[in-house]
Amino acid sequence: MSNPVPGSTYIIQSRDTVSDIAARAYGNPAERTRIINANGLADPDKIIAGQSLVIPLIPGISVLTRQVSIQDDGFRLKIGNRVLPVLAGRVLRTMDTPADGWSAVVAWDPGLDKEFDKLTQPFQYPDASVYLDGQLMISGKLYNVRNKFSGAGRTKELEGFSSTIDIVDSHLFPPYQYQNMTLVDFCREMFKITGIGIVIDSDIANDVEGIFKEEKINQSETIFKFLERIADKKAALLSSTREGDLLITRANLKGATVGTIEEGKTAVETWEANFNGRKLFRTYRGVLKKKALGTNKTVVLTDVTVKTQRIRTFAINEGDEKDIERAVKWERNKRFAEAMSFSMPGNSWYAPDGKLWEENSRILVKSQTFEVPEGFMFIIRRVEFLFDDKGETAVLNIIPPSFYSKQEPVLPWVKKIVEINVEELKTEIKLRGTR
Repeated sequence: MSNPVPGSTYIIQSRDTVSDIAARAYGNPAERTRIINANGLADPDKIIAGQSLVIPLIPGISVLTRQVSIQDDGFRLKIGNRVLPVLAGRVLRTMDTPADGWSAVVAWDPGLDKEFDKLTQPFQYPDASVYLDGQLMISGKLYNVRNKFSGAGRTKELEGFSSTIDIVDSHLFPPYQYQNMTLVDFCREMFKITGIGIVIDSDIANDVEGIFKEEKINQSETIFKFLERIADKKAALLSSTREGDLLITRANLKGATVGTIEEGKTAVETWEANFNGRKLFRTYRGVLKKKALGTNKTVVLTDVTVKTQRIRTFAINEGDEKDIERAVKWERNKRFAEAMSFSMPGNSWYAPDGKLWEENSRILVKSQTFEVPEGFMFIIRRVEFLFDDKGETAVLNIIPPSFYSKQEPVLPWVKKIVEINVEELKTEIKLRGTR
């Protein structure tokens, strides 16, 4: 249940009274008359659940002076040592990007709360965390500030990210060539000046121990783009923890589900599926370069379900035949994951199991719109939590789990993609001194 915030509207919940709402909004139940007058309530003792109420601002008193706790229900933003109520907010959690983000709109009366003014001045980068119903969702910093004035008053639109956003934006110092390092070694090397921690899921720990004999960094690559390229070779995903550390993980392919949602029977407002054929290719060519031998080794994977001649080629500098074959399959699966998008806005932050929706969890979906009326097991790729005067909603982006595995992809409407052929390794000899 969300708390009423002065300057916004509030949806009445069961067992609410006007006095209770006033106490939560202003810290004083005697302020109920403001709510009664603002809404023209003939009988304030007969309010109805689901009805909306205007919660007026008190002239000359900042909304920020109200005591707010992280443990309160709803969307809570903590900047520095201050916990702030928000008029509207958004939290985005993902399973396959290294940084997550949030945004929030807060009331602002310049000069009335000097501590708040200082905390939210541009380019200060204060510590910032967001909580939903008392649970930490993102810990990092405040990066963007937008000040606005309208007939409704002044507001600040704030935007922050987990601490790992710095590796998404930042480039590396020389040297640009590394030898005999693991994926974790690369992360530690890149993070030496950032203070970002590294967390490794136990089920992938053994897979990321392999040594890369030599890797070069393009000077135009960001830290994340380089690490993503390395992680792809180990079929690993880079994400972030709620505390703001880098998380090296893999898709949750066998864990428990959060329940079942069914079109027409579950509180989901709209069901939308998008299929982008330009993300897919018929032929995937992975080239393993062997400088010492002056040779290249190539693995070619042909997907006959793509009915047009589209070719994607990429290179790997070091590794063996198993590495390049795995990289080709992983590239094909990633392209499929990017080609399909399923979106389901729901009217609750909570999954069928009673817990907050969580990225990288499994959900059984029955939907005619998604062409899976009998049901199909998906994995939640992204969760967007929204809070505004209409209440609390969540938008899920889901994907078939097989596209994050080393196995052949399985489409929801086809039990198996047929006739996937991996050609035998071919050696292309380059003769030195010739063209």
